[in-house]
Amino acid sequence: MIQKISTGAIALLLLFTAANCRSYRPQQGAERILCKLDRRVKSLNLSPEQNERYQSIRSRLKVDIEAHQAARNGVLRELKQEFEKENPDVAAQTAGIKRAMQERQSAFLKLPDYYSEFYSILDDAQKSEINEKIRKKLRRIELPQE
Repeated sequence: MIQKISTGAIALLLLFTAANCRSYRPQQGAERILCKLDRRVKSLNLSPEQNERYQSIRSRLKVDIEAHQAARNGVLRELKQEFEKENPDVAAQTAGIKRAMQERQSAFLKLPDYYSEFYSILDDAQKSEINEKIRKKLRRIELPQE
């Protein structure tokens, strides 16, 4: 019985980690994500006005990323504490993981709005450059035949 619970707990933990798509490294926080974004935006040669608007979007995105990371860390701390117990409450942890996944989903739902807002500040040449990059990435995706 304990082996089944332990196996289930490990499976849930692996699922939770896989859902986050990368291992946990605190040093790879919001700044690392935003640094990658900045490198991509830099190639667009934004005007000062565009850059000011981008910085506004970036600062809101940073707040959202940091809030998500804090929530994620809280869930991971709870998991670690609970599974240090002899008989962890798997049902409670499952509920916590589901809650965290819902919060993550709501955070991800903001991303298209950020993209749309950013796209609206670009001129036609910059939009063309972005669109071509997206087309190039989409061409690499192979979809199953219908």
